[in-house]
Amino acid sequence: MENERKPVVTGYPTAAVPPIYTQAGAQPLGQPYPYPPPLYFPPPRPPSGPYYAPSAAYGGNGGSLFVRRLIIISIVVFLAFGFATLVLWLVLRPNLPLFAISSASVSSFNVSGGQQFSAKFNLSISVRNPNRKMGILYDKIEARVLYQSETLSETSLAPFYLEKENSTVVPASFESVAKYLEANACDGIARSRSSNGGVVVFRATFVSWVRFRSGTWTTRKHLLRVFCDNVSIRLSNATAAVGSLVGPPQPCHVYL
Repeated sequence: MENERKPVVTGYPTAAVPPIYTQAGAQPLGQPYPYPPPLYFPPPRPPSGPYYAPSAAYGGNGGSLFVRRLIIISIVVFLAFGFATLVLWLVLRPNLPLFAISSASVSSFNVSGGQQFSAKFNLSISVRNPNRKMGILYDKIEARVLYQSETLSETSLAPFYLEKENSTVVPASFESVAKYLEANACDGIARSRSSNGGVVVFRATFVSWVRFRSGTWTTRKHLLRVFCDNVSIRLSNATAAVGSLVGPPQPCHVYL
């Protein structure tokens, strides 16, 4: 068996396996690189084109368009209303009301040495509406009695409505009990009682929100301020506790 000759095989030699390359210029697989492989950078992406937002007609952002239209409509309505109000104001031309102190009296008047002041004031305020086309509504009326710049007493008055070209008398009562005053105010009251014929000059102020009304049209609220600076009350002597207004009704200054 060992001396048997092996058969002779004839044919073509086996072809060599070609090397595999990963990319151009790269080293074949399975062979070591003599140097680091070259870096590969992909080509840059082309720039993107402009973006166009879809219109509201094609189902885009219709909410913002609605808000813009709503804002424009609101501005137009506000301007139209303001213009109409201005025209009516100029056509009707409202005049300021007239205020005057028609009567005034004081009782329980006393100023102690401890700078304490006590008194009861009763005022009658004559109010006239000179407008021919508009009534006046008075609301939240605050009234005060002062000596110089010192507040002696304050109160609130009931609201009322005054028809066009009409007048009314508004009563106002004030009371001050043992109110501490500045020393110069007490000294001034004492000097006026002992001299100047016993006449003490007080002040009265009124602040109210008013609205002018013509038919169904009513203006917005305006702040009305009234200053009555010459409310002169005569006390019979330096120790008298009662007194009354001196002279004719005293007109007041009115500001709107």
